[in-house]
Amino acid sequence: MQTLETIREYASEQLPTEDGVRLAQEHARYFLELAELSEPALWAQHTDVWLPRLDPEEANFRAALGWSMGEDAEWAVRLSGALYPYWEIRARQREARIWLERSLGLGDAVALELRAKALIAAGRVAGWDSDWPAASALLEEAVDLCRRLGDTAGVGRCLGFIGHIRLFQGDVDGAANALNEGVELARRTNDRQGLARALSNAAWSAIEERDFDRARQMWEEGAAISRTAGMKPGEALCVAHIGYAEALAGDFDRALRRLEESLVLFEELGETTWTPVAQRYVGLVALLGGNVDLAEEELRASLLRGREHAPQFHLVYWLDELAAVASAKGDARRAATLWAATDAQYERLGMAVIEEGRQVRERYRRESDDLPNDQKADARARGRSMTLQSAVSFALTTDPSEARPTARAEPLPVSFGHLTLHLSRYRHKISGMEGVSQPEGEVTLVFSDIEGSTRLLHELGPAAYKEAPPSTAGSCARPAPVNEATRSTTRETPSSTPSPRPPRPSRR
Repeated sequence: MQTLETIREYASEQLPTEDGVRLAQEHARYFLELAELSEPALWAQHTDVWLPRLDPEEANFRAALGWSMGEDAEWAVRLSGALYPYWEIRARQREARIWLERSLGLGDAVALELRAKALIAAGRVAGWDSDWPAASALLEEAVDLCRRLGDTAGVGRCLGFIGHIRLFQGDVDGAANALNEGVELARRTNDRQGLARALSNAAWSAIEERDFDRARQMWEEGAAISRTAGMKPGEALCVAHIGYAEALAGDFDRALRRLEESLVLFEELGETTWTPVAQRYVGLVALLGGNVDLAEEELRASLLRGREHAPQFHLVYWLDELAAVASAKGDARRAATLWAATDAQYERLGMAVIEEGRQVRERYRRESDDLPNDQKADARARGRSMTLQSAVSFALTTDPSEARPTARAEPLPVSFGHLTLHLSRYRHKISGMEGVSQPEGEVTLVFSDIEGSTRLLHELGPAAYKEAPPSTAGSCARPAPVNEATRSTTRETPSSTPSPRPPRPSRR
C-alpha cells in the first residue's frame, strides 16, 4: 500500500474531474476505515499487530486528511480522532496537534461523540506540549460531552489527563479528586483496561502526597491488569513507575531492578517515547544514591534519546537533575546556569516542582562560594535567557575549561535504629547499632551487622569515607539486564491468546 498515494495522485491527474473526485473520496474512505479499525486495538495496546500495518501508510493518511479537511468536516474529525492513539505511540504529537486543531476548527456540525473523541485527543496533545490552558479548556469541554453522552470510558480518560495537568500546576488536592474519580468509575463499570490506566494515573497523586507505598501498590495492580490483558506497553510503564516510587522511597536496589525489568520490556517493544524516561529514572536513582558519575552518564544518554520524543515537561526534569550533577561535581558556573534555566522553564511552563525535584533540590542545590558574585549573576542571566531547547543543548555539552574534580556527594542524615546509610557509591542496609562516639571532627558508627561487621568512618560535612565498605556490598551500578528466566519468577505469564490479525477495511 506504500505506493497507493502516488498512484492516486497520478490517476486523479489523468481522469476527468468527476472521476478524480470519486477516486479521492474512495481513497479517503478506505483509510478512514483502516484508522477506525486500528483505534480500539491500539488503545488496548496490541501494537505488535497494528503498527507494522499502519507505519507504511502515513502518506496515505495525510492525503486522506487533506482531502477530508476540504470536503467533509465529519470525516476529518473522525479520521483525526481515530489516528490519535497511533500518533501518540509514534511520538507524532506535533503533527497530531495540527490536524486535530484544523478538524475541530471546521465547525460543530459533527456528532457529539466524534467531537468528544477529537477534543480528548487535542487536549492530550496540548498537555504534551505543556500548553496547560489550552489542554484544560479542551478536556473540560470533552468531559462535559462525555458525561452527557453517558460515555464512562471517555470520562475516565478525560479525568486522567485533567488530573495530570492539575498535578503539574501544583494543585495536588484537585488532581487527587479527578484521578481517584477515574479509578472509581473504572471499578464500577468493570472496565479492566480503563482501570489499569486510571490506577497508573492516580498513583501520581499518591507520590505527591509522599505516600510511596500506596503509589507502588497502584502501579503493581496496574501492571498485573496490563499483563493479564496482554497490554505490554502499559505493563512496561507501570513497572518503570514502580522503580521510580522505590527510588523516591529510598530503596535504590529494588528501584534499579524494576527499572531494568521495564527497560527490557521497552526494548522488546521497540518503544521510543518512554524508554528514555525510564533510563532517566535510572539516573535519578544514581543521583539520589550519591553516585554522581553514573547519574551524569545515564541522564545525558537518556536526554540524547528523549529530547525529540519525550513530553516537554520531562525535559525540565532532566535539566533539574543535570543541574544537580553540576553542583555535586563542584562546577559552580555550570550549576548556576542550569539552575537558572530550570527555574525559568518552570515559570514559563507554569509548572510546580514535583516530589522528585524537591528531593533532588534539597540534597544538591546550594550556593557556591567559589564563584564571584559578578560571574554568578552572569551565569544566572544566561540560564534565564535560554529557551527550553537551548537549555537542553547546553546541558548536553561540556566545556573542558570549566571542568572541576568530581566531589563525593554529601550523605543523607544518619538516624538511630534500622538505618539506610547512603554512601557516595551505593546504599547499605544497616541494623543493630551498637554505639556511636563523636570524637573531634568526625563521627564513628559501629554496627553489629553490615556484611560481617564493619566500622564506617565519615567526616562531618561533605562525605569522605576513611574506610571503604566491603567489596561484597556492591556499588551503585546498573545490575545485569533481567533475563526471561528471572522475569518469569516475578511476573505473571502474559496472556497466551494471540493478538488478532488486523482485518482489512472493506472496499465500497
